[in-house]
Amino acid sequence: MAIFHRSLLKKKILGAVWTQIKQRILYELGHLPRCPSYPEVAQDDRIGRHLQLAILDQARIGWINFIKGRVSQHWGKAQGIYYSEAFPESKTLTAQTFQLAIISGAWSLFHGIWEHRNNTLHDNNTNINIDGMNRRIIQVYRNPAEYVRPSSLCLFDAFTQDECIGLHPTIKRTWLQTIYLAIKAKHGDLKCLENNTQTNITDFF
Repeated sequence: MAIFHRSLLKKKILGAVWTQIKQRILYELGHLPRCPSYPEVAQDDRIGRHLQLAILDQARIGWINFIKGRVSQHWGKAQGIYYSEAFPESKTLTAQTFQLAIISGAWSLFHGIWEHRNNTLHDNNTNINIDGMNRRIIQVYRNPAEYVRPSSLCLFDAFTQDECIGLHPTIKRTWLQTIYLAIKAKHGDLKCLENNTQTNITDFF
């Protein structure tokens, strides 16, 4: 949860938005005794209204689905209003980039939970080529704009290169899979990666 929060702090997440997300996830996972109260907002509070809509919409989608990446668009809309007021000239702080950041962070949270449960039940050590993943991370961090569209550059804001290398292997692999999808969206395939490195993608996927 701390890594998830840190990644969203880089996107200037509003305290009210994070509080609702954190408390409702913790309640869903059984770590809070009662469901957090529904926030009351003033009639002219546009951010607050979208926050209310996000809570209702996410309840419909499901909070377990939230940590699997199925996130209500109203979270991004609430942040987008804040960005337009506080950072009107920013091209990296937008509703879309926040939505991508929250989905990426939720995936990492979900896989961390899954890995903990899996290791607890089965005491398995995932056979992953960590060195190969680290080489790939260094490669894509060298020049992210070469590989992904501007709208996907926010994926690199979740972690610094060193933080990404230090992640648990399962979370690291999930992050790379997300980057691969973004690369395919721009280039249509992953040949641009193979042209610049000796690391084979199939070494660890």
